[in-house]
Amino acid sequence: MVLADAHLDRGDLEEGCRVAAQALAGGETLESARCRSYVDEFKQRLCKDRASQDVRTFVAEVREHRLWAPPGQ
Repeated sequence: MVLADAHLDRGDLEEGCRVAAQALAGGETLESARCRSYVDEFKQRLCKDRASQDVRTFVAEVREHRLWAPPGQ
């Protein structure tokens, strides 16, 4: 997720979303508050670009992912 954030910093939404999707898949079995905080931070950073097609596609793909969904769902 840190690398995905770095891509957002460079303005590369497509690559940031691609890397984040890989990180979410790799973190499927993690039970880590730090991991969850990285995902939450990435979600917040995407809010300003929510109109982007890359962001909308990414969110649609990961919406049901355990780490993406709010805790308790």
